[in-house]
Amino acid sequence: MINLVKLLSIREMKLIVITGLICCCSTLHAQQKVASGKMSYIYTSHPYCILYHDTLFSGSKEFRKLFYLTGNAPIINLYKLHQSCKIWGNGMTYIGTLATLWGVVKVSDKSITSSERSLAWVSILGGVGCDIGGTVLITNGQRALAAAVHLFNVKNSKTTINLGVGNKEAGLVINW
Repeated sequence: MINLVKLLSIREMKLIVITGLICCCSTLHAQQKVASGKMSYIYTSHPYCILYHDTLFSGSKEFRKLFYLTGNAPIINLYKLHQSCKIWGNGMTYIGTLATLWGVVKVSDKSITSSERSLAWVSILGGVGCDIGGTVLITNGQRALAAAVHLFNVKNSKTTINLGVGNKEAGLVINW
């Protein structure tokens, strides 16, 4: 590290740091775009929020009605996939956390035998595996909900284009 600092001047180090900051901050956005008249999946601290016609639907009990009113089987199936992934993912994460904690407590105990210690390590590794699997399921559920919102917008978005002709003038009106 000292040799690298000796090779680079202060100006070059500042340039590297500034370039790194620009690369890291270029993908950050302060606000999420919300299309008017369409359903939007809002990314908040509560992972399941949908904004539709100026109403925030938080939780599946509130926005389930929106999906079932469409009568569209793919949208309903994506909603059901979201629900099952959410339930199974949360269950796996809970079990994995308990197994990991039990394993850590057992490994920390100095008075256990080697076979009990091996069982504790298996419990730790299995718990971490369950945590990872549960997180993947929860993420897949969020992806299914985002796909359902997109499909809802594709099916229910009505864009109209009208051409109006008046006295010596013409106009084009686009409703999104």
